[in-house]
Amino acid sequence: MIRGFRGTGRRASRLPVVIATVIGVLLVAAPAVRAEPVGGPSNPFPDMKHIVRYYDRVQYDSYFTASAGGVWFSTPQGLNCGIWDRGSFGCTGDIRGAPPGTTNIGWVNGNIVTRYDWLLGVQFPPGRAERELSPLSYIDYNGTRCATTADSSTYCARGPYQFFVTPTHTWLSPP
Repeated sequence: MIRGFRGTGRRASRLPVVIATVIGVLLVAAPAVRAEPVGGPSNPFPDMKHIVRYYDRVQYDSYFTASAGGVWFSTPQGLNCGIWDRGSFGCTGDIRGAPPGTTNIGWVNGNIVTRYDWLLGVQFPPGRAERELSPLSYIDYNGTRCATTADSSTYCARGPYQFFVTPTHTWLSPP
């Protein structure tokens, strides 16, 4: 050792251990923070794992109607939505952020994309909702899941086919 620095080596070698200990204590003692995940520009869709874990699951049989087969529900945004044959799903109404005049959004079994266009309106069954799917709840039927988020947005998905209608925008799953 160099004269004048005697003993400094031991204290200096303990410094990283002390710092690591303090950081470890702070990490363990820090409160857990839980927030709803935000999709971001590349993925605007809600996290389905989050929906299943934190939203209320409703019983699908209370959403049957006499108007058409499947389950039908309305949303706080005023959409009329359904899940019918083999998991096909969609909504009618004011599809925010879609091209003017668009009133249908969804996926029909056998299609290769989720879409909104005039042909989709022809493929829709005449179902009419009798009950609202309240915010922070979801419904599962025929392998499709639809949810209403805290801000009254509507999200439906079946595998890679999904749409998300918010109060100002609409997103379709990529083809």
